[in-house]
Amino acid sequence: ACTVDDRKSTVLPSVEPPMREDETIHRTLVDAICDQRLLPGTRLVELELAASLGTTRRHVERALIRLAHDGLVLLR
Repeated sequence: ACTVDDRKSTVLPSVEPPMREDETIHRTLVDAICDQRLLPGTRLVELELAASLGTTRRHVERALIRLAHDGLVLLR
């Protein structure tokens, strides 16, 4: 059991949890689309994106699924 000693407690600053890898990739790809570094019709290949972003195909796949849900890419 644990009890907080209210005589010594202080309020800790709010800390944002770190973003998951697929969230980071999603944000990176959204930025690239909005900045027109990825143009309409550009074919996005999971393995190529994973290699260029230094991550796994699975993280890229999750990010692409979110982008499709957001209406930014078409999955084929």
